[in-house]
Amino acid sequence: MTVSEALEKALSALPDGVDQRDEAIVQLARVYAAALDTTKDRNVLIRLGAEYQSCLETLHLTPRARQAVKGGKSDDSSSPLKRVRDELAERRNSG
Repeated sequence: MTVSEALEKALSALPDGVDQRDEAIVQLARVYAAALDTTKDRNVLIRLGAEYQSCLETLHLTPRARQAVKGGKSDDSSSPLKRVRDELAERRNSG
């Protein structure tokens, strides 16, 4: 699964969908995801990965962001975003 595919899957799983006021950050996340899908440059992966994660947190699409909103502990070991983070880490380590 690509980063872009995982993003779309996560966005479609939002209980209330994407608020129109958040469309700009969603589009930015899509740009970052597409770039992460295509780059092999370790420095670009690190920089964009951090920016992408910031977008995800803004949209409450990370375990930490969801936990902050809901409170309590979140177990997202099988979430699409966890798989994306694992894939990015694997790319960083192989490059």
